[in-house]
Amino acid sequence: MLLLAEGAAWWERTRTVIAADTHFGKAEHFRSLGVPVPCGTSEGSLQLLMDVVRRFGAQRVIVLGDLLHADGPGNNQIGDMLSAIFEANPNVEMMVIRGNHDVTAGDLPVMRNLKYVDELVDGALEFRHMPSERVKGFEMAGHIHPVVSMWSETGSRVRAKCFWVGPRQIVLPAFGKFTGGAAIQAREGDRVFAIGDGEIEEVPSVVKTRRKRVGAE
Repeated sequence: MLLLAEGAAWWERTRTVIAADTHFGKAEHFRSLGVPVPCGTSEGSLQLLMDVVRRFGAQRVIVLGDLLHADGPGNNQIGDMLSAIFEANPNVEMMVIRGNHDVTAGDLPVMRNLKYVDELVDGALEFRHMPSERVKGFEMAGHIHPVVSMWSETGSRVRAKCFWVGPRQIVLPAFGKFTGGAAIQAREGDRVFAIGDGEIEEVPSVVKTRRKRVGAE
């Protein structure tokens, strides 16, 4: 797996881009409730995802849950955008692992290139929305929206989206632009890869953090 600064992963052997928690339509849902939030976040996230697909020549996209944020009229636009993308890229397939938000938002209209499943096992890899305790191989999951809290060289605290890697599991950051995040509690032996300024970099472990006041907390 190649971890990408865009917040996705690239699985070269199967020509697959893997992303989690796109939450398309979240800003539109908030605006429908009278909350003033920026426009264009869903379009921007979807465009970024397709930029990654085209850069690597991917044939499949796996979304680890929460493709949509909520049920609402904005989902029609997302469906139209995906339909246009599939028409322009007929060899690209998108598989969505249903997340908790997908259950309430509902599935998008039936498309030949779009499939929904509850979970997916491909060889030793297990794909789920919520991290599980019943992993038999190696799991890729989302749901948590992991961020790492760090101390900068100037002594200020910064937060960044991150990939949280354990012995048998990796939790991907939320791919959507308009998403919150939860600070992780890394365990000894975990690896944390922070995203920022178009780059991805491993940060020191939790043990080093408490001693040096740098890296993951």
